[in-house]
Amino acid sequence: MGHYRQQVVQSRRIRELKPDDVPAIVLHYAMLGAEDRQSRFGARMNFAALSSRYGHLDWDHARFLGIFSGRQLVALAEVVDEVLDGRPAKELAFSVLPSWQGAGAGERLMERAVERFSKGAGFPLIVYTRPINRPMAHLALKFGGTARLVNGENAYVILPPEAAEGAAA
Repeated sequence: MGHYRQQVVQSRRIRELKPDDVPAIVLHYAMLGAEDRQSRFGARMNFAALSSRYGHLDWDHARFLGIFSGRQLVALAEVVDEVLDGRPAKELAFSVLPSWQGAGAGERLMERAVERFSKGAGFPLIVYTRPINRPMAHLALKFGGTARLVNGENAYVILPPEAAEGAAA
């Protein structure tokens, strides 16, 4: 079954979600386990709380990239406006349904987000993660992230290519 899911993940295009996709976003988050939702949001989020949060979202300051299998949103990247060292940045948050983890969906979403928002738009990317979330830490490091505290929380920061070159010099 794992090989099948890898093939599905690799064959599906990543698409940007729109306000019409809110039901799929809410259902995706609701399908995560309670611990995963707690980790993702830093709070308990039931279906009603998720519906309220995403039903009233400011779409001018948030973007979503998703991978679907049929009509089910199996992997989601949420990209929101953030500030880093007084400059505009983007915060990235990822979630993959438990039965789809390990199939490469997170890596594909990370690659697209880095390509679009860091390399393409020139924003530093911030990935907040708990130290025990080794898969997320591994992905952030793989894409050039450096570990640091941001707003008092553990995070990985991925600098745009121009800024990374300047920091290395």
